[in-house]
Parts: sequence; structure tokens; C-alpha cells
Amino acid sequence: MSWDQIKGNWREFKGKVKEQWGNLTDDDLDRIDGKRDQLLGTLQQRYGKARDVLEREVSDFENKVANLIGKAGSAVGAMGSAGQRSEQASGSGNPVSSRRSEPGGRGDDRTEGEGGRATAGGQSFARGRPEDEEDRG
Repeated sequence: MSWDQIKGNWREFKGKVKEQWGNLTDDDLDRIDGKRDQLLGTLQQRYGKARDVLEREVSDFENKVANLIGKAGSAVGAMGSAGQRSEQASGSGNPVSSRRSEPGGRGDDRTEGEGGRATAGGQSFARGRPEDEEDRG
């Protein structure tokens, strides 16, 4: 990541700068406005460190921010890939399947076939379960 990218997105990076160098005020950050030299000068005033020490700190900060952005981008990319794999696995024309557990612990696979009729255990029915039909009689 270059400092130009930080400067271009200064409003987003101000919080990270303040986390790194807590002695900077909001007015300091507004005055710095993404300018690297201005940041270095203000850091010298607030911390009293040598410029070469601060140069290293600012470079380390740039690398840290670049790593955070890289990790965030990788995570978003991975989530998008996982979503695509999930969609591919489910398929768009596949029948809808569900599994119900009965009080006796036995479950059955149900698949919605053509015309909205459901099947279970090889039997086809419009509503309810085959066992429910027997109970109604």
C-alpha cells in the first residue's frame, strides 16, 4: 500500500492513526489531512522522537494497514467463493428435500416431486403424512 492510498482515504484511516499514536488530537488529524510529512512533523512535536525513528514507525504503520486491508479483502473473496460453491451444490432444479424426526426416533426423507405432491417412503400424498391419513379415518 502506498501513502497515496492512505491519503486518498484519509477519513477512514484517521481512526487507525489515532489508535497508533494516541497523543494526536482530532485537530492534529484534520491538519495532517493525509499528508505524510505533516504527520511526521506533528509526531515529532507530540512525541519528541527523532525523525528517522518516526519514519520507521510510519512505514511500519503503512505495512500494518496494508496487511489488514489484504486480509479483509481475502476474507471477503473467500466468502464470495463459498457462496458460489453453495449455490452450485444446491442446484436450481433439484427437488426440495427435508428430514423429519418422529417421536420414535425414526426419520424419513421427503422430496417434493412434480406438481407439488410430496413423496415419503415411496408413497405419494398431497398433504400431511401417510400415517396422518390413517388417523383421520
